[in-house]
Amino acid sequence: MANIGDLSSGTSAAQVTLAAPGAGMRWYLLDVSMKSDTACDFTVQSPASTNKFKHSLSANEGYEKTWAKPGLAGGENEALIINVSAGTYNINYQAVVR
Repeated sequence: MANIGDLSSGTSAAQVTLAAPGAGMRWYLLDVSMKSDTACDFTVQSPASTNKFKHSLSANEGYEKTWAKPGLAGGENEALIINVSAGTYNINYQAVVR
């Protein structure tokens, strides 16, 4: 279980899943950057695969996004999934529980 104010950040070469933070709390994605060597879709999803954000990229294209405060919100006590559909890639992200 997460605590309010907990910050998660990292770099991943695979899908990132931020676990459900607990009752009454949500993940807020603050910023993300990524690059893939193949044309792909970059998505932020709920566990039910509902897209909260989607951006399509060409091969070898990078992408950076910073959301205005408080950030891109996940659902209450719901995991937040950051995914790239294809290619070799790295995802850099920062998210906070509120």
